[in-house]
Amino acid sequence: MRRRQLRRRRRRGRGTARRERRGQVDALSRPAEAMAAGIGMVFQTFSLLPALSVRDNLAMAWPGTPWYLGKRGRNAQGALSRLAQLAPAIDPDARLGTLSTGEQQLVELAKVLNLNARLVILDEPTSVLTPAEAERLYGLILGLAAEGVAVVLITHKLADVEACADRVVILRRGRISGEGQVAALSRAEIVTMMMGTSDAGADPRGPPARPPLPARPRPQLLLRGVTTGTAPADAKDVTLTVHRGEIVEIAGVTGNGQTALAGAVAGIRDLSEGDVLLDGTTISRRRHDPRRPLRIGYVPENPRENGIVAGLSLASNLALRGIAAPLGRGAERTGGEVAERLAAYDVRPPEPPVRSPAAMSRNW
Repeated sequence: MRRRQLRRRRRRGRGTARRERRGQVDALSRPAEAMAAGIGMVFQTFSLLPALSVRDNLAMAWPGTPWYLGKRGRNAQGALSRLAQLAPAIDPDARLGTLSTGEQQLVELAKVLNLNARLVILDEPTSVLTPAEAERLYGLILGLAAEGVAVVLITHKLADVEACADRVVILRRGRISGEGQVAALSRAEIVTMMMGTSDAGADPRGPPARPPLPARPRPQLLLRGVTTGTAPADAKDVTLTVHRGEIVEIAGVTGNGQTALAGAVAGIRDLSEGDVLLDGTTISRRRHDPRRPLRIGYVPENPRENGIVAGLSLASNLALRGIAAPLGRGAERTGGEVAERLAAYDVRPPEPPVRSPAAMSRNW
């Protein structure tokens, strides 16, 4: 029974693809029909299973049967070939959940590219990639185009456009505001079509005034021999001082301890050794007390997964982090505070943050 169903699906897919080649397809109603027609898309939200290995995640999307590829053989080599091009350092037998967000993005790309699609749509593929990973992706995109594959690259980064696009189409507030050949457009012209101004850094509110650094630096954050573990992605014996009013950047290739170090400072990663001090007080082994919250803000590497609650409203998400007034103070006041926060950072949600007290209580 199972084999008959698979044969029928393949026949339907081949029929859809043939109709598409004759230009007779009106609309695709299911993802399976799009894939059968030769269309593959990489979304910003990954469709991967963290509990399985990289190999198994690629195997489940491998066209044809059986889905199990084994560690050797023609199917296994084919499924891993794109991954080897994109990220040769990723171990196919590693559990996907142990990879960084950037590495998971590359696995997602390899999974879609394995479909041998004739049209590939990439939605912000470089948003979580390092410069080296992005350069490797650019080369792969250009290689796909050389093979005759049509590529649609959705991005807000001019570097992506300049690196590998032949033609650019700009959308602003849902409408096409301009298009043209990339070689014939200057960066200022592209920015004008995107922003409505030729100044790439223009902001109608003006840049914030930067306060001068104090004459005598005063330490605010102190890391002393911070170690989160022994794995390659753990922080090991990190000693660092951040002074008041100072901006410190921590650079490094993905998976070399940056995420673990940030988590240790924010209190979401345990330390095996060392201490974290804020204003001279040790906070690394401090018991959480909601009455005395730490004034530490943390934007995680993957906010969709561990920074927000997708099923709650904007007001509820902001209230969870204490950015807006708690919901118990009244929906009207909370809604006003949320609207003020969104306006201050020029965030434009598709719907109002708070519609009614009843809606807020349902979301909460």
